[in-house]
Amino acid sequence: MLFQTRVDPAIRAEVNQAAAASGVSTGIYLEALLRLTLADKGQLPVLDLIPNPNEELLIPAA
Repeated sequence: MLFQTRVDPAIRAEVNQAAAASGVSTGIYLEALLRLTLADKGQLPVLDLIPNPNEELLIPAA
C-alpha cells in the first residue's frame, strides 16, 4: 500500500542514509523500523505534539 507524507528535508536525509547503510530502500527501512517498534513495545508511541488540541488558535479577523 502506498503511504506518502511530507517530512523535514533533514529527517529525509537521515532516513535515506540509514536505509542505504542497511542496504534497503527507504520504504523497507521505515516499515522495518515500525515493525521492530511494534514487536518491542507492542504498539507505536503516542506523541504529544499538540499540547491542547481543543484550544482555539488566536487568529485575527481579516
